[in-house]
Amino acid sequence: MTDFNLLIDDIRNEEMCGITSFEFDMIARSSQRGMYALANNSVTHLWLDNDLGIGQLEGWEILNWARDNGHLPPHIKLVTANPVSKRRMEETLSNDVGYYRENLNSPWWHKPLDK
Repeated sequence: MTDFNLLIDDIRNEEMCGITSFEFDMIARSSQRGMYALANNSVTHLWLDNDLGIGQLEGWEILNWARDNGHLPPHIKLVTANPVSKRRMEETLSNDVGYYRENLNSPWWHKPLDK
């Protein structure tokens, strides 16, 4: 499987995410475009912000939608600066769908191999 990296964020780009070795396959600047991208691409790595701007769904809502509709990719990195929403998304990943991190310092959440 070829990696497909999706960033859902209204502001960030590769440089702001600390990426120097590749470019995102897609950057969705709105919640609607992000959800469309998740539903219509084989996303392997999702980089997800929470605060996507006025009139947009929040990242935690996109995460819940992806969970409920079978569109969660195997690897998710939360890039939000919003600590309350980040914790909410972490709880969804760990408690609702059983994703895990290699250690507490790891920014990546991984889908369990048996799911």
